[in-house]
Amino acid sequence: MAESVPVKIYGRTYNIRSDSFSVAPQEVAAYVDGKMSELSGARGKTSTMDLAVLVGLNIAHELLDVRKQSGEALADAEKRIDSLTGKVEDKLENIKARRAKPVESA
Repeated sequence: MAESVPVKIYGRTYNIRSDSFSVAPQEVAAYVDGKMSELSGARGKTSTMDLAVLVGLNIAHELLDVRKQSGEALADAEKRIDSLTGKVEDKLENIKARRAKPVESA
């Protein structure tokens, strides 16, 4: 059953409904409210609708930037893992080869 949580953004109360929240709705609302206040102060007199669209665009830009950075970090980590795996495999092969050599008697 979906839980309804009231949140306040830019002076208006909204009821957010979801079965589960990975981030608290109040935290999300506070973030959006802060962005609305920040942008309204910088832009002066702007309609609430225009302000909301601009905030949405700014937040979408932040999200896409973070996704890109995390994708690059993941690709870098995968390269490092592959490199380290190769080094470990090489060392294991060297150890196996040494063990497989017959012991020379003097």
